[in-house]
This record gives sequence, structure tokens and C-alpha cells, in this order.
Amino acid sequence: MRQIHPLIVVGLFIVIVLFMGLQVHRAKEELHTQQQQFHEAVHIAQKLQMLQSLFGDEKKTKRALARIVANRMFQNAHIKYKKTKTSAVLSTPSISYQALNSLMGKIFNGSFKIRQYKVVRIDDTHASFMMEIQW
Repeated sequence: MRQIHPLIVVGLFIVIVLFMGLQVHRAKEELHTQQQQFHEAVHIAQKLQMLQSLFGDEKKTKRALARIVANRMFQNAHIKYKKTKTSAVLSTPSISYQALNSLMGKIFNGSFKIRQYKVVRIDDTHASFMMEIQW
């Protein structure tokens, strides 16, 4: 009978240990990558939750729009504020550019979902506008 040389057994054992070590190393790298992706997904979910709370609050949007429309600066513009079930429509046939600039600054700096926006120049100092804001 033939006998297996002990160096072959030791060599085969070393190859098996190296192969298993390589497999463990690859599994650790994959685990690390998956953990990074998980943390990125958690971070994105937190951002989305924050944005949902910022833009999704219908009561907050209604109060902010009512406060903007009731501002003294816009009293002379006679802004029509029409509420629907899913949105609000702000419109006026004539508004000065200074008041329009102030109004747009307040709306664009606020947290509103603007669905439609239209400004038409009437003359050098006045314009008309229409804006639809979704809840």
C-alpha cells in the first residue's frame, strides 16, 4: 500500500486554511459594504421623514399662507386666496413689483409645494400673478 507523504497532507491543510481565510475576508468586506449601505439608507430615510414633516403638514401650510396673505404689505394688492380640497390658489389682477417681489420671497423661502406659477407683466410697475400651492 502506498502511504501519503506527510508534507502533502500539511501542504493540503495549508491550502485549505488559506482558502478559508480568503473566504472569511471576502465575507467581512461584503458585510462592511452592506453595513455602509444600511447606514446610508437610514440617513436617507431620516431626511425623507424630515422633509415629509416639513412639507406634509396641511395645517401648517394653511396657517402660513393665511399669515402671508393677511400681511399689510399685500392689502392693496387684493390677493384672492381660494382654498380647494387639495390646494390653494393665490391670484391678483394687479400687484406692484415691490409687493410681488416681497410676496415671492416669502413664498419661495417657505416650505410650500408649488404646483403652478404664472406672472404676467401689465406695465412697468405692475404685474398680475396666479399661483397654486398644494397641501
